[in-house]
Amino acid sequence: MKGKKKIILILLLLLILGTGVLHFSDLLLEYHELEIELDGEGHTNPEPGIHEYEDGEEIEITAEPEQGWRFVEWTGDIDSDHRNLELNIEEDIYLKANFVREEFSLDLDFSAERGEIKLSPDQEYYKYGEQVTLEAMPEEGYEFTRWQGDLEGEEKEKKIEISRDLEIAAVFEHKSYTLKAHVRGEGEINWEVIDIPEDKDIENEQGTIIDKTGLEFPAGTRLSLEAVPGEDWEFAGWRGDFEQEDREFEIELHDDTEISALMIHDDYIARPDISAEHGEIKIQPEEDIYEKGQEVEIKAVPDTGFKFERWQGDLEGDEPEKLFEIHDEKFIEAIFERAFYDVLVTIEGNGDVEWELVEIPEDVIRDETEDMIESHTELSVPHNALLRFEAFPDPGNKFVGWGEDIESEDEILEVDIKEDLEITAEFESQQYTIELDYDTDRGEVLSEPDRDYYHYGDEVQIEAVPEEGFQFTGWDGDLEGEDPVKTVVIDENIAVDAGFDWKRYSLEVSYDEERGRIDSFPDRTTYHHGESVTVEAKPESGWEFREWRGDLEGEEPEMDFEMRDDMKIEAAFVPEDYEFLLEFDEDKGEINIDPEKDHYQKGDQIFLTAEAREGYTFERWYGDIEGEDPEISLEVKEEMKIGAEFVPARYELDVIVLGDGVVNYEPEKDDYEYGEEIKIEARPELSWEFLRWSGDLTGRENPKTFVIKDDMTVEVRFRFEK
Repeated sequence: MKGKKKIILILLLLLILGTGVLHFSDLLLEYHELEIELDGEGHTNPEPGIHEYEDGEEIEITAEPEQGWRFVEWTGDIDSDHRNLELNIEEDIYLKANFVREEFSLDLDFSAERGEIKLSPDQEYYKYGEQVTLEAMPEEGYEFTRWQGDLEGEEKEKKIEISRDLEIAAVFEHKSYTLKAHVRGEGEINWEVIDIPEDKDIENEQGTIIDKTGLEFPAGTRLSLEAVPGEDWEFAGWRGDFEQEDREFEIELHDDTEISALMIHDDYIARPDISAEHGEIKIQPEEDIYEKGQEVEIKAVPDTGFKFERWQGDLEGDEPEKLFEIHDEKFIEAIFERAFYDVLVTIEGNGDVEWELVEIPEDVIRDETEDMIESHTELSVPHNALLRFEAFPDPGNKFVGWGEDIESEDEILEVDIKEDLEITAEFESQQYTIELDYDTDRGEVLSEPDRDYYHYGDEVQIEAVPEEGFQFTGWDGDLEGEDPVKTVVIDENIAVDAGFDWKRYSLEVSYDEERGRIDSFPDRTTYHHGESVTVEAKPESGWEFREWRGDLEGEEPEMDFEMRDDMKIEAAFVPEDYEFLLEFDEDKGEINIDPEKDHYQKGDQIFLTAEAREGYTFERWYGDIEGEDPEISLEVKEEMKIGAEFVPARYELDVIVLGDGVVNYEPEKDDYEYGEEIKIEARPELSWEFLRWSGDLTGRENPKTFVIKDDMTVEVRFRFEK
């Protein structure tokens, strides 16, 4: 029975698993962060903040300014003045969109001879939304009448908000003043215009006044006035805004003017000459002249903010109303003084109030006024004085508002004093909050004690506690630094932002570059906590992966794991084991191998010997080697299949005849295969006889059959018969 014996040198190759690496790595997507910030007013798409995108993703970013603003540029990792950007995300990117307010011009038009426009603030350009105050300032003799252009109205002072380029004009015109002239007694007043402003015309340039008359003239008009007494009357002088004894004189109008020509008679007395500042004097009956001995009622009426004090001149006393008889010319003066009011300031709660005297009437001496209001709680203040109060809460308290006669929640209060006032400043204990901002998926922030509200001076411990795989990176807002535990003393509302980020770990790989390498997916120097990483050991030709060492263990060339700490790993490569297949027919022969092992490695020297079995002979080597030498040596370089061919051995049969005769054998051939059966027969000649076989065949049997198993020499012996 024939068969084949196979000797397989098993190589532990696990590379067949490697065919799945690319498919796996396709699932390991890498992401990058895009952070966008704003400087100025506008918006972006995507909106400001942190966004994640896949590696290689293409996106478009736009920046749009708010009204009154314009986009300037992108700064950060990319500098560009284009509002739209197209990006290919291949790494983390930080961008800031920068906006600035638009600037506008304000062009003014006015006649410098007549007046000017005062600006506050006064600058070349203004930004969108900026508040500007315009005030029309007429020169002497002129008055402001209206605004033109991009502004309308008749108010001298206007406040506008800038939203575009503006052109504004102020119109100034000559002032007109009224001359009120009348005769006290009997007579008349002649008037004539001497000079008027160049750009003005008047309808009448002269005339006569008998009764009370109001005449209107442009500012700066020069007039000549002449008093003409009636029959039996005598001119006694001018009274009013001009005191003059000459019957004829000139005046120039720069204000409204009231004047009277006083005429006297033996039986009549002129109206008393009266004087009053900060008030007026009323006389009943109101006549220009009175009969001697006529009874007259006089009354002092103060202006707002003043009070009557006394009569002075030809009348005495402190009663504001008096009766007297007229017997001669009189001069009467009413004395009025500034009215003062009591201002009482009280405080409820913990705080203080400071005051400041902002404005006082011009007729009040400031030093005297300040002496009157030294106290912070009770003040005596003149009429029309402007007081500013400011509330200052004590630490841990807040100002609630003003009460009593004035109600307001503003800490600064300005009051125009016109009457007695009671003002109360109300304070209450302040409550403060701690606002904590953090990513709940990455960590939390704890406060001890944990309350909704805190009071001034409370001590609070704030601690940042990261979730597993994250680390605290620092405080922002009202806290700074990288210490995760902070103690604060409460003195205001606190807003705290705790930053958390992935823990980052390093992966250090080592290997002998001549033997192989390590591929990592994704291929980076650091990885965040829990990130999946695949490493694959790839041996060079002639080497094979044996095992992982260091922080990674196993014999699989491809390993998946999650990063949870810094790691150092090593790939161990060893010479590759080769598989040998030896093929031969064991019934005919065998192959001996030296040394004989289960595995061979690259570079090993081995010796092969082909040994034929009995009846067979080695013919040749076939497969990955050739040759006819039964003994060979070789160096292992690769997997090999080697076969030895054995063929039946062939032998020669040599027959020697001794004597006289012949030998016949069949089959008769030049050579014979091992084991072939041969029949041989010896035939003696006449008178001869077969004696025996000798050599490699013995005996006397004739004919004789034998099996050939080697080269044979057979001797046939004949002998002569006697």
